[in-house]
Amino acid sequence: METLALELTKKFIDREIINPDNKETYITGLKLILSDIINFSLIFLIGILTKSFIDSCIYLVVFWTVRKFSGGFHAKTYAVCRIVTVGTYILIFFAGKIIDDYYTIITLVCNIFAIVTMVAFVPVRHPNKVLTDKEIKANKLFALITTLFFALVSVALAVFNRKEGLVIALTLFAVTALIYAGLLKNRRKEGKCNVQNK
Repeated sequence: METLALELTKKFIDREIINPDNKETYITGLKLILSDIINFSLIFLIGILTKSFIDSCIYLVVFWTVRKFSGGFHAKTYAVCRIVTVGTYILIFFAGKIIDDYYTIITLVCNIFAIVTMVAFVPVRHPNKVLTDKEIKANKLFALITTLFFALVSVALAVFNRKEGLVIALTLFAVTALIYAGLLKNRRKEGKCNVQNK
């Protein structure tokens, strides 16, 4: 992936599409795009192989939309990111298959947990991306709006005995779990910094 991003950047520079001074920025951006393409492809592939393509689409839409504003756990490497993203989908897939009874109640609980978390803790600070006060307020608002929207859709589907409602709720729960993982990671990092500064 690193090699491909580097080669693409070189071609863009040779064709004078981008400024050579911004080379590193474009390499980083391309690596992120390529990583997302691989993650999406793997999840779609799993969805096709397990005959749950609709569920894989729901997962990707909910997961990426909410996390864009909420933040959360960010892996140090693209490989770990891929494992977390794809692994989370696999867990949701199996949970959706296992849960047969009381899934309307489980849907409600997952949604309430997600909404409360959005109100209390988002956006999660990213060490490599400092947000202004205006951006923090905007991200919090959009994270809450998207979560409320998906939660309402989830409950409506669950009421009509549609398992897609449970998939949405479980995805929101997964996003919420990654928010707490991100908060914990930030707290540990801050603790190490405080120890080093003493």
